[in-house]
Amino acid sequence: MDQKAWMRRLVMPMGALVALLITGFGFFSVQYASVCWLTQIPPELHVEGREYQRSNVPPLNGVPLFDPPETPDWYPKHHMWPLGYDIYWPRGYETSTGVILQWRDGKVL
Repeated sequence: MDQKAWMRRLVMPMGALVALLITGFGFFSVQYASVCWLTQIPPELHVEGREYQRSNVPPLNGVPLFDPPETPDWYPKHHMWPLGYDIYWPRGYETSTGVILQWRDGKVL
């Protein structure tokens, strides 16, 4: 096998992998409205066809537990992919006006 054929066999799959990674990163940058979504809390989440923007309320140490019937229980219905952080949804609602994201340090927003 000559040098050019060997390089072509190496470069083609590596180029495809790089293109796939760039496409995935771009997709999640649009989903979370930020190119820093890997390291910083995203300003937006797109879940079930809705756009949720981050509130100005400071982060909490855990999922809020309110007395019923004021606010429903929260449960992890979705995840922030590819990181896998839980997105909490109010129990009993098909479509929510607000969701809670549990970030890597355990804080919820």
